Amino acid sequence: MFCPNCGTENKDTARFCKSCGQPFGAPAAPKRRKPSWLTVVWLLMVALVCVVAGIAIYSRLNEEGIAALVTFITTLTKQTPVWPPPSEPKAVILPTVTSPATATSPPTPAPPSATPSPTEALTSVPPTATPTSIPTPIKMSGEIAFLSERDGNCEIYVIDLTDNSQKKLTNNSAYDGEPDWSPDGRWIAFDTNRDGNYEIYIMDFDGGGVLNLTQSPQREREPDWSPDGSMIAYEAGDSQETLEIYIMDADGANRRRLTNNPFPDRAPAWSPDGRRIAFMSKREGRWQIYVLDLESGTTSQITNHPDDCRFPTWSPDGRYIAFNTLTDEPGDNVGQIWVVDADGTNPRMLTRLDRDGRNGRPAWSPEGTKIVFNSNRDGDYEIYIMDMDGANPQRLTYSARDDYQPDWSE
Repeated sequence: MFCPNCGTENKDTARFCKSCGQPFGAPAAPKRRKPSWLTVVWLLMVALVCVVAGIAIYSRLNEEGIAALVTFITTLTKQTPVWPPPSEPKAVILPTVTSPATATSPPTPAPPSATPSPTEALTSVPPTATPTSIPTPIKMSGEIAFLSERDGNCEIYVIDLTDNSQKKLTNNSAYDGEPDWSPDGRWIAFDTNRDGNYEIYIMDFDGGGVLNLTQSPQREREPDWSPDGSMIAYEAGDSQETLEIYIMDADGANRRRLTNNPFPDRAPAWSPDGRRIAFMSKREGRWQIYVLDLESGTTSQITNHPDDCRFPTWSPDGRYIAFNTLTDEPGDNVGQIWVVDADGTNPRMLTRLDRDGRNGRPAWSPEGTKIVFNSNRDGDYEIYIMDMDGANPQRLTYSARDDYQPDWSE
């Protein structure tokens, strides 16, 4: 018989073709066809369309989506992602786990120093560095009233320490100065010569409700509220050399004289318990700090310094008195802030200027941890704050003219 597949003649009894091995009675295997050139072209076109579509999709994906896709693929393959490629200028940098062998150890912090007691901290104070410009506002609480000449005249301003905003309270062609907050923060006492001679005035905390309390031909200045807000102490006299300490009710009534000696007494400061008044006097030839006991009428000398000691102010707890010294010797014009215990012991200097310059007019923060003062260490007078031990001085004001005589309220 003949093979239907290849045509070879075989015996009639054969089951397979001896030439191609095709079994007799089975269908012939289809012949393989080579792909034509049209098929090849069609496949190439399909591949090109896929590439173009992929590029379009890639360009429309945002970078975060691509990064997320790479992270997903990395999770599946457990590979560290490298995305985006270095050539992408705006790539999103995914966190990269640093090998322990190459990780940089953090710097070892210095061991904390022991916290000194208040007396130790105030006794030994290193030289205070001149503070530089503050890039961000100081965040504290309360308000500080002060005198400023920034508008060409002496006016009273207030700094709100929560946002460092400043507000002008007075606007008068005369002198307005020596602001002092009432204990409840509702009033500010100050002195002014807007009526011809210096008088004690009060005004609302926002500058309204101005009232002349003294209305006298004498020179009255340096007001200071009593702790309960019922009275005001001040200095008064016919001249600079005849000044004495007086007190009056907060409405200007019941004025009475507390000191009486041939040397001037100035700048009264009421103690927190209301039983004593500190002041400065020239009884020993130079200005020194004294304390008057209101019950007994006795006066105690607190400082005995070779330089003038001026403008005392009590700490809120009544334990300390801050003041400033001033050297007026030729070629030596330096003022420093000092603190002394209320009984006159343990005096310590908080500021240190090694050149001509004045730190003065200290006032305590309401909680007693900081002291505000004025200084011309950077040129003109500005308002500064430091810790009660003299550390961390920070500048508050940056006006073109002098700012001084600060007083701090809650």
